[in-house]
Amino acid sequence: MSTILRATGCTISADDLLKTDAVFSILDYGAQKDGDPVKNTAAINKAINDAASSGGGTVVIPTGSYKSYTICLKSMVNLYFEKGAILLAAKTSIEHSYQNQDSEGGNYEEPEVNLYAGLQDHGHSYFANSLIYGADIHDVMIYGEGLINGSSLNEETNTLEYVLQGGDPMEPQGRNERGHRGEWFGNKAIALLRCENIVLKDFSLIIGGHFAVIAEAVTNLLCDSVLIDTTRDAFDIDCCENVTVRNSSFNSLTDDALVIKSSFGAGFFKPAKNIWIHDCSVSGYDAGSVYAKTFSCDKLIATDRCGPTARIKLGTESSCGYDQVTIERTRFDRSRGFALEAVDLSDMTNIIFTDCVMEHISSSPIFIRVGDRARFPVTGTSTEESIIAPCPNVRLDEPNFVLPDTPSYHSYPAKRYTPSYNKTKEVCVDGNSSFYVVDPDDPACLNPGNYKEEDGHYYLMHYDNTFHRYIPDYSFPISKEERYRYANAVGRYAFPEASHIEISNLTVTDADPRYPMLIMGLVDSPITDIVLKNITVTYRGGLTMEHATEQRQLNTNWKYTQYKTAPSVQTLPWLVNTFFLKEEGLLPRADWDNDKKTWIPDPYNVPELPRVYPEPSNWGILPAYGLFIRHAKDVQVENMTIRYEVPDKRHP
Repeated sequence: MSTILRATGCTISADDLLKTDAVFSILDYGAQKDGDPVKNTAAINKAINDAASSGGGTVVIPTGSYKSYTICLKSMVNLYFEKGAILLAAKTSIEHSYQNQDSEGGNYEEPEVNLYAGLQDHGHSYFANSLIYGADIHDVMIYGEGLINGSSLNEETNTLEYVLQGGDPMEPQGRNERGHRGEWFGNKAIALLRCENIVLKDFSLIIGGHFAVIAEAVTNLLCDSVLIDTTRDAFDIDCCENVTVRNSSFNSLTDDALVIKSSFGAGFFKPAKNIWIHDCSVSGYDAGSVYAKTFSCDKLIATDRCGPTARIKLGTESSCGYDQVTIERTRFDRSRGFALEAVDLSDMTNIIFTDCVMEHISSSPIFIRVGDRARFPVTGTSTEESIIAPCPNVRLDEPNFVLPDTPSYHSYPAKRYTPSYNKTKEVCVDGNSSFYVVDPDDPACLNPGNYKEEDGHYYLMHYDNTFHRYIPDYSFPISKEERYRYANAVGRYAFPEASHIEISNLTVTDADPRYPMLIMGLVDSPITDIVLKNITVTYRGGLTMEHATEQRQLNTNWKYTQYKTAPSVQTLPWLVNTFFLKEEGLLPRADWDNDKKTWIPDPYNVPELPRVYPEPSNWGILPAYGLFIRHAKDVQVENMTIRYEVPDKRHP
């Protein structure tokens, strides 16, 4: 086994950023408790601008409630919340997208232009429409024992309304357009973009929108003693370097609690590196109930119909990769397990997960996945700025990963290709529900944009750096049948790799019996150098090999009232969850007996599914209840105990 490098985290402290000589109270600039949010926004931003003009200082939000729209941070200016101070997100007008809302007089900053939109979700591409926003700034601390609140109490119904939205404005049509189609709204509490030397300390944050806090390409970041209790992602650490998160709590039933990503959201390739998380807790109680200390759990599952999410995850946006991430002494409660996902062509190395406790785990306690979603930018054949690249082009599937062939963009010529399958054959296995699989008579699609035919011969196109365009490669002829391999160009040759991983000193209780610990590489990229030691996992048990063969669907409805919100209904999948699992993954597990000319049960015939969204539920009910490993080498398992509460008839 190779040496696994530990993360050391940030080099900044709160004391390094204290600025007590120059103090600016927002009350001196016209902000008022329970006052007009438009005037409060102007007052807070004027205080920040004056502090920046004077060389730096601290802007104070005093005790009381202050509604506001976007607060724009500046370098060398801290934002301090006195105890009892509450910053409330103000409502804006939403009429045509996501969820209707009546305005309180203003709006959040207009989403910016991001040329690399479409390479990641909208929320990772646009940041300005946040309650607190800082871009290209340095030496800033947000701190104090106050509260940032993205919700509002409806006095007529006595229920909470979520002001900061859990979804995004509509994506623009062009990469050179701002991030909306005429209407936008606030959907993040704190967004930090390309910043350096940032400290988040002591405050609480509830109902933070799509991302309560997102740090995008931030270098030297400390998060200390913060509580985030929200509906979607609590804290996204995207393409950041030198990060410490400690002594903090993150609650998010319907999305990830602490998630490390590596997207192109900052506009360039930057791996997430040297991230140290320790002495924290993640949980999946009803949104708002952890801050209120009631810890209610009436809502049973997340939007994707698996149990509470609330986990620590590396992924899913992983185009730039991860290196040197250490998580230790952290508690998981009513959540999914620890997830490591290298599925977008970049690598994941030097990961340590140790001295942690997990209780009431609703998915795989450990999930390590290498996939090939081919979500990596590739230079196309057009100069058009549309996010959905025009046809014909170098990709049939996911054309949003095709970049215009102009000097404004990084160049990523095609390096390899993937097929495009015709999943158009409708099948039914239970006499009721139907789904689509690959049509055996017409399995794949052709993309004439990636090859050229001359005199009955076919030649692959390649990018000529001299002429800056794709031309036929006459040294690379392909057969007529081989054309089907070249439907989707990818801007990187290698498959993603996952290696140098240690998971140790872990105790897991009350784990969902459907999802064992999963270590799943690819045929062409096995997961390597993994240490699993001193691990005890107790599953609820109760399943059989027949469940692993049939992949049966069984659903019931559940009425619930999440903390202080209006009543609602959700569908509970007791066996196979079809939210992410689609197409051939829904088929019963079987093999063809050529002698008997019939199908025979085979629970071990688990589909590879290299391009699906990486969630444990995508592989249905597996033939092992404890540990399922596929396409891995140099795996060291030491002192592992796997138990169940009631008998499970599958293999451990």
